[in-house]
Amino acid sequence: MNIVRLILPILIPSWRFFDRVGPAPLIQICRQNHCHSKKEQVIWEDIGVYALPVFNVQSFIQRLFWSPLRNEYLYLVSLSERLICQEEEFAEQQIFHILTRHYPDIDHLQFRLVFADRDNEVITNHVVYTSCCYKDFKQRGRLWN
Repeated sequence: MNIVRLILPILIPSWRFFDRVGPAPLIQICRQNHCHSKKEQVIWEDIGVYALPVFNVQSFIQRLFWSPLRNEYLYLVSLSERLICQEEEFAEQQIFHILTRHYPDIDHLQFRLVFADRDNEVITNHVVYTSCCYKDFKQRGRLWN
C-alpha cells in the first residue's frame, strides 16, 4: 500500500504546487546563413519535442523515468520563462548552448519566444522576446564555467 502512495503522484500529478498556471512560450529559431535586417522577411521554425506514440506499457513506464529529450525541452521552456520574467543573461546563454548542440549546422543563430492566443477559431502569435543574432556562435566556445 505504501508503494502505491509513492507512485500515484507520478502517474496523476497535482497542480497545487504551482503559484499560477499560464501559457508556456513557444521557442522558434531562425535558420539563415547571415544575420537578417529587421525589414527582411524571415522564416521562423518551431522547436519542441512532441509526444511519441506509446506502443506498450513497458515503454510508457520507461519514459516516465527516462526521457532526456523531453526533460531538455522542459528545461528550455523553464529558461524561456525566466528570460521573459527576469531577463537573465544566463538563461539566454543556456538556450543558445542547447540550440547549438541540436543545430550544429547553423552559423548565424537567432531565437524568439512566442505566446499563442486563440480567439474563437483564429490563433494569433505574440512575439515577447527576440534574441540578437549570434554569428559563429559555435566557435565562441563555452560561455560559462
